[in-house]
Amino acid sequence: MNISRDQLNEGEDLAGYITRQKTLLKNGLRDWQLLEEQPAILGDNLLQGHLLLSRYRPKKGQQVYQCQAVFLRDEKKVLIFTLSSQQAFTESQRQWLDDCLKSFQF
Repeated sequence: MNISRDQLNEGEDLAGYITRQKTLLKNGLRDWQLLEEQPAILGDNLLQGHLLLSRYRPKKGQQVYQCQAVFLRDEKKVLIFTLSSQQAFTESQRQWLDDCLKSFQF
């Protein structure tokens, strides 16, 4: 799992940030495809955000699956949790990610 930070653009909200990021991913990653999008919760209801499940093909014959949980930390800061796999995520992998997000504390 990778944890990263980013910032909103001026006047942008979390929904706008996610839309912008999906456009960047679609334009920057070969055959990027959004498979699922749903609400996500960080910690004991510390932050509410979005979970994005996607797939892309970096090279012919390869594919990478990514699960990204995106949360607005404050007015400008975004916190992103990313899990990647060369195969579709199993139910136990998705449960592990969910458990990690639920256990998060600042």
